[in-house]
Amino acid sequence: MGDVSKNMEKAINNLDKALLAGLEKVCQMIENTAKEECPVDDGHLRADIQHVIDKNNKIGIIGNTLEYAPYRHEGTGIYAIGGNGRKEVPWRYKDAKGKWHTTKGIKPKRYLLTAVNANRNNILKVLGEGARAEWMK
Repeated sequence: MGDVSKNMEKAINNLDKALLAGLEKVCQMIENTAKEECPVDDGHLRADIQHVIDKNNKIGIIGNTLEYAPYRHEGTGIYAIGGNGRKEVPWRYKDAKGKWHTTKGIKPKRYLLTAVNANRNNILKVLGEGARAEWMK
C-alpha cells in the first residue's frame, strides 16, 4: 500500500508542476496577443499588460494596473459596454496639458478578451499536452 500511495503522491506533484508550467505558457501567450491588440497612444497601456500566477489556487491573471485601463477596455460614455457610461453627452474635459476636448465617450477596445478568444484552442492544447506528458511518465 505504501508504494501505491507514494506513486500517487508523485503523480499528483508532477501534474501540479505541469499545470503551473502550462499556466505560465498560456498566460504569456495571452499577454503577448493582448499587447498586439492593445490600442496605443503613448505605449503606457501596452507596456503595463502583465500576468501573475497564483500558485496556490492555480489561477493565471492577465491585465493592467493603470487606472484608466478598464475605461479603455470597456469603453466610456455612450459607447460603454452594457450601457453603463455617461448619458449626458457631449461633455468637455481639460487634459494634463491644459487643452480642452469635447467627447461622447471612447469606444471599447477589448484587447484582453480578444486575446483570450484568439488563443482559446491553444490554451486547451497547451494545458492538455503538459498534463498528458506528466501523466505518462
